[in-house]
Amino acid sequence: MSTFASFFFSCKVSAPGQNQKILIALLDECEYQQNGTPNRIMKQFLYRILGIIFFCVGSVGIFVPLLPTVPLWIVAAIFFAGSSPSLQQRIYSHPHFGKTISDFVEHGVLTRKGKSYAIAGSGAGTMISLVIIRPSTSILWFVVIVMLFVAIWLAMRPESITADRKDTDKSTK
Repeated sequence: MSTFASFFFSCKVSAPGQNQKILIALLDECEYQQNGTPNRIMKQFLYRILGIIFFCVGSVGIFVPLLPTVPLWIVAAIFFAGSSPSLQQRIYSHPHFGKTISDFVEHGVLTRKGKSYAIAGSGAGTMISLVIIRPSTSILWFVVIVMLFVAIWLAMRPESITADRKDTDKSTK
């Protein structure tokens, strides 16, 4: 039986109101609440796996045109924030993309150059997809409207970290 299958079949019901402890190979110990939903440890495990997936797909984007690296690494950094701050810091320390990713995740800041690349890249990717797929008119308009809202949202992002944001960030840490 696989490790994952043994994980799901090894759950024993205990008295109501008590947490259940289940040993699995991927984690030393995982606590389960009485209703069977995973708690903080399992959520961290899931976030780490999702972070690794987004990071790997983003890494492929370095070599494959129209597969965005930075947006996928931003999502990976957000997942790593909830599971492994050391992996998040490794993304932040990347020599080329790190500062852009950390500024966006921590402060919501996107440089003018970043905005231009994001809007142009997503627009080009959307147009190429629409030309290749040739969707119905309703789907075409839906995609165009969504991309328009995304472009407006990106354009409205701040371009630098203001002094009041720096002070707020320091006071929350």
